[in-house]
Amino acid sequence: MTPSKFVLSLGLALAPLMAGGAATAQQLPETAQAAAPLPGPQERLFELTGMSETLDVMRQELLALTDDLAETHLDGRPGPGWTAAVEEITAPKALEATLRRAFEADIAGADLAPILNFYDSAVGRQVVKLEIEARRSFLDAAVEDAANQAVAGGTALPEGQMTLIDRYIEVNDLVAYNVMGAMNSNYQFYRGLGDGGVLELSDDEMLADVWEREEDTTQESTTWLRAFLSTAYAPLAEEDLRTLVELSESEPGQRLNRAFFAGFNAVYDQVYHALGLAVASEAASEEL
Repeated sequence: MTPSKFVLSLGLALAPLMAGGAATAQQLPETAQAAAPLPGPQERLFELTGMSETLDVMRQELLALTDDLAETHLDGRPGPGWTAAVEEITAPKALEATLRRAFEADIAGADLAPILNFYDSAVGRQVVKLEIEARRSFLDAAVEDAANQAVAGGTALPEGQMTLIDRYIEVNDLVAYNVMGAMNSNYQFYRGLGDGGVLELSDDEMLADVWEREEDTTQESTTWLRAFLSTAYAPLAEEDLRTLVELSESEPGQRLNRAFFAGFNAVYDQVYHALGLAVASEAASEEL
């Protein structure tokens, strides 16, 4: 399971900066030191599932997002303070420390033997390799668009493989997890803007705005998941894909899926709130 690329809503206009309300650099999260290794089996699982490599691709996605934020909220002319803030917020050590803490807390007590056995096998290693390669290829919008079109046109994969991918999405509740992750990230971004004094909405109003986008977010997540997974798993034999689905249906597989999302959601929540603060801080510096 690889988490979806969460979609950030950028439609809200910023309010005029309120006196004394601007975020300061001191409010942004400090760059964390390298996280301590996880307990033995957990550390092995972290390595086998390619968590660090996936996080590296996600960081590239986040950096692209910051360009969109600068264009939308800072008139495409951010100053050096914005660049410094983005580097701090997306510092690899800080992101991985957050990921490890949340992953470890959620996976604790799970039966790791079946999932370690799978991901240490040739098929398991291939699954991880294919997921990371597909995620990296989707950094190119043209690749993602082509995958979307192939799925929409029914030409992405043979029917048997596509049925298994849809089953994989269903078993892991990937659409719901991704929708809630996207909505939480949007909310955290709005909170950052509000804490920085450039978004004059109450907490209830922020939540209402996020929930208004649930239907669109669900559609976007469903489309992305089917396109991404059909791209990633195209080289897998149908038998191997069925083995992956069966693992996902098991209790250990479900625990791993939940822990993945706990870890990556923690990263997104931290980053998006900090980005909201950074936008507010940059807006303040432009006003001065």
